[in-house]
Amino acid sequence: MNLTQIALADFLCTGNCTVASADPSAFHAASSTVEPFVGAAVRTLGQGFVLRRLSSDPGDAAITSNDVLVAFYFGELLAVDPAYAGLKLSVPLVLFAAPNRPLPSKRSVSPAGLAALTRAWKVANGQLPDPWP
Repeated sequence: MNLTQIALADFLCTGNCTVASADPSAFHAASSTVEPFVGAAVRTLGQGFVLRRLSSDPGDAAITSNDVLVAFYFGELLAVDPAYAGLKLSVPLVLFAAPNRPLPSKRSVSPAGLAALTRAWKVANGQLPDPWP
């Protein structure tokens, strides 16, 4: 999907989007499943962070710091280690993964996930600066 060619409402599945409280254990619960798929580096983001491919699917990605998994977009789960929350690591994950994903017909997100998807769309469309150029 090309984020510059779809409306924000379509990307967020407005009308078919469920927003629910975040599960604070989601990252740690899923990280052991994701770790075996962490693959080649795509680019260095700075501050020791590296955007990486996941071998599970071309639309999946991860970010490591010192070879430790700190964030990932795996299937529909966009998760950041709570110790790294607020750094906007979701932006490079979404921007890298989106071109290799179909436009979803529904979403289930946390308020932070909704904000992360919105931010990534706005970065792609030049409405916000890229926090990880």
